[in-house]
Amino acid sequence: MRDDIRAIVEPQPQADPSLTSSRLYTRLSAAEVRRQLIRQKGYCDADLPTEEVIRQRLNQFGYRLKRVAKTKPQKVIAETEAIFANVNDVNQAADADEHTLRLSIDAKATVKIGDYDRGGKKSEADPGG
Repeated sequence: MRDDIRAIVEPQPQADPSLTSSRLYTRLSAAEVRRQLIRQKGYCDADLPTEEVIRQRLNQFGYRLKRVAKTKPQKVIAETEAIFANVNDVNQAADADEHTLRLSIDAKATVKIGDYDRGGKKSEADPGG
């Protein structure tokens, strides 16, 4: 089983990012190594040791388990830049046209109007409404 564990972990090693030690890290968890032993190497669940024992074996082999950082989203993507370029072009065209009327709309807030405003009750400040 020792060789099978190494066969699963060997393609996945990572060096210490600070390069201050010769430790190797693996991105695979002990649970994933156990699943791979069943899937790839044909072991039965009952034949395998627990995840804790596999974790200890990985440490004995010189591997340290390390949390995998979530990927950070890209700050700028081409599609966003294209959208802003288009908005800028339309904005400049509207500035140049004297017949264009600009409206400012807050699209985040919802405001009820008509009979639905204030639960259907009339405002004292609005004598006609």
